[in-house]
Amino acid sequence: MTLQPADQVRATFAAERLGDRDAIVALFGHNGLFEFPLLGQRLVGRAEIGAGLDRIFAIVEDCSVALAEVKSAGPAAIAEGRLRALA
Repeated sequence: MTLQPADQVRATFAAERLGDRDAIVALFGHNGLFEFPLLGQRLVGRAEIGAGLDRIFAIVEDCSVALAEVKSAGPAAIAEGRLRALA
């Protein structure tokens, strides 16, 4: 079953709450784009996304994002939410 883009965003942040790096990376295509304010950069592709997640999980004990809104068009989705992280 293939997830729609908005559902992929929701699944990304559900897995993020669990600290499941591999589950998050698997949700992205080979050229997927992930922007996360905590990193302050754009991550492109599974390798960069995985490395960025490793940095996040190395510096925070607990991190979650409460999504306020998710929008999608075609193969892309964007979300806005509130980040909560404890270092």
